[in-house]
Amino acid sequence: PECPSPTAKGLAPLLDQFAAKPAAADPAAPAGQGKGPLRRHDDGVQLIDRQFAQNLAIAMVRVKVQHLADAAAKMSPKYARFQDARDWDQADNLVQTLTNKPDQDPLDKIRKYLEEGKELSKLRDIEQRLAPLAPIPRALVRLQLILLAH
Repeated sequence: PECPSPTAKGLAPLLDQFAAKPAAADPAAPAGQGKGPLRRHDDGVQLIDRQFAQNLAIAMVRVKVQHLADAAAKMSPKYARFQDARDWDQADNLVQTLTNKPDQDPLDKIRKYLEEGKELSKLRDIEQRLAPLAPIPRALVRLQLILLAH
């Protein structure tokens, strides 16, 4: 190919080396289909819309959801077993994120999914990480009270 710059003419062979090439066809794929995208770890059943799930994932980075679930189930902040004030801040951030969209209650969606007898392992990572909170009645209200009591 033509190089746009006269000083870069010697780079033309390198440009060919690094140019995007079409993906090779996957021999196991049906005729007419190339190699599909790699299966990502979050390709499970999607109960929460992608943008909200991304916001929740950011809020959950440092939160031990099982500890929060234990505290909510027992209605006591001591069961959260948090060591640092920052842990409480992160938990508060997660609860605020969960309550920001009451029309998209992910815990209710996960609870209904599991009550139908469907497998937890088929859900995406984000839904699986929230699952310990799902069976707890009024989990978000409980967590809000625990965060106030802490």
